[in-house]
Amino acid sequence: MPVTSSYVDSRGQRVQNTRCVKATLKTNYQALTAARMPEELSAAIIAGDPELHLEQFGRFVSSNSRIYLNRETDEPAYGVVVRELVYDLDGSLKQERAPKQSARNVVLAKPRKWSGRMIPKQKAQSHFGFAHIMELSHIDGLTYDFLYGMARELEERDSFMLLVHLTNLEPLGSSDQCR
Repeated sequence: MPVTSSYVDSRGQRVQNTRCVKATLKTNYQALTAARMPEELSAAIIAGDPELHLEQFGRFVSSNSRIYLNRETDEPAYGVVVRELVYDLDGSLKQERAPKQSARNVVLAKPRKWSGRMIPKQKAQSHFGFAHIMELSHIDGLTYDFLYGMARELEERDSFMLLVHLTNLEPLGSSDQCR
């Protein structure tokens, strides 16, 4: 019989994480502070809640929701075509193409460990190309503690760190076993 785990509150009721809308482009902190002086903003918040968009605030967002924003106006962009830009070493545009889908490189069957090699974020951003972002999630209290400790240390050092295979200490590579 498979073992399942779930989170419960202090009353034993089952709970789950959800994502919801906190603000819109017109009600977020940057928009409110750009439009008013601090004293005016304080008075407006007390008088009428300009930071709340009653139709959008608290609306649940699924993990599959993806919204692209216009870089200049921060407004939602529609009919977006994603393109991959490839640059030369001197920074000039070499090629524009449809994004290549690479195989995932995290295989749960093989344990991972810290490599111990810290890479400052500024150095990593100028030396590596980041094609994909993966979100690691915890499955129990132990993995939560491990991932939280990892995130805290990396944040304090403003760095990245490689995860490696336990057997050969090489960085994670592509694996066709992940589907």
